[in-house]
Order: sequence, then C-alpha cells, then structure tokens
Amino acid sequence: MVKFLPPGTGPRCPLCGERINGWDSVAEQIETTSAFPVPDPNWSYTDRRGHIHMYWELPPHYATMEWVVDLAAWMDLPEEGHYECKACRETIVPGMIGPSPFRTFIPGMRTITYRPCGHEAPNNLSPIRWRADAL
Repeated sequence: MVKFLPPGTGPRCPLCGERINGWDSVAEQIETTSAFPVPDPNWSYTDRRGHIHMYWELPPHYATMEWVVDLAAWMDLPEEGHYECKACRETIVPGMIGPSPFRTFIPGMRTITYRPCGHEAPNNLSPIRWRADAL
C-alpha cells in the first residue's frame, strides 16, 4: 500500500530536512486459528428466576455469572468448575460455538518504509540507504 501526502504537509526527512511525501505500509498477519470451541458472541440465556445472562465483548465476559471452583488446580491439571448466577446461584452453561472451518488472522506488527523527498531509490536500494549514500 503506497500513500502520498499533499506537497509540503508530510514530516521532514531525518537525513536532509526535506518533506517526506509518501510511504509504504505492510502489516504482518498473525494466525489465530483454533481447534477448540470458543464463546458464542450472540449467546444469551434467561434463568428460571428471570435473570438475563449474555456474553460481553469486554471483560468480564460473563458479568452476571460467577465461576465456582469444584476441583482446585493441582500440578499440571487445570482447575475444574462451573458458572453460577450471582443472584440466585443457578448453574449456567455458557453457549459455545465450534471451531471455524476457515483460517483466521489478526494484524500484527506494521512495517513502514518512508520515501524521503519523493525520490525513487535506484535498483534494489531502500530510499533511506540511497539518500544516505548520496550525502
């Protein structure tokens, strides 16, 4: 992706002081595909006493429920437990959806290459290196 700024509006080149008028931006893609079920973002449930429970995007994801530990973690084994309604203590099983059949990605570190002074670098030299060699 190449972006160009209006003349005279970009940041100054650290090497020569002229205005930079373009840059390339590339984002690394991080794979987040999982083989395990994940919480269903559309899940909601009303218990027998009329309390509404649902999944929230921001933590705590289950604000109206409390995790109750049945068996504490020991050595390499994780703790076991269940969710209960905070108001009436009814046991609730949150909705889950199966793993996606598609690979999923999130944007990672972004690399930005500036094009100082609007000049193109000759051959395979980067714009910064070409400009530094020219000084």
